[in-house]
Amino acid sequence: MKIRFACRDEQCPALIEYRPLGTGDETFACPRCRREYTLRDTATLVRDHVLRKCALCGGEEMFIRKNFPQITGLLIVGVAGLISFLYLRTNAALAYGVLGAAVLADVIIYYLIGVVTVCYRCHTEYWGASHNENHDWFDLATSEKYL
Repeated sequence: MKIRFACRDEQCPALIEYRPLGTGDETFACPRCRREYTLRDTATLVRDHVLRKCALCGGEEMFIRKNFPQITGLLIVGVAGLISFLYLRTNAALAYGVLGAAVLADVIIYYLIGVVTVCYRCHTEYWGASHNENHDWFDLATSEKYL
């Protein structure tokens, strides 16, 4: 399992990735600014791989999302749309073929890419965690509680 989150220091742009050892409460420092963080109860987290609450902030509300960068998905759709638009008047079959290929690529990516669990409160990501039936896909109403 891997935990990833942005450093909480406003001056530090680091994205911290940490693999818990499973020794209970673990303290580590940001590699850039040396700010210390404590993860709680990592022994249960590493042993069971099931998240019951966030090890960083203690929040119990979490959601799952696909482990795929949204900007990459937007680029695929944007490029396919642009190519399709450019060929629409001269070769309609090619234009629709490009759109069909983009849809096919989207479906393949959807089924091949795994999920990551994210804490609503602190946005910490948990990679490699088993599915917890209490965590569902992103819910805007739940997210608004933590603004």
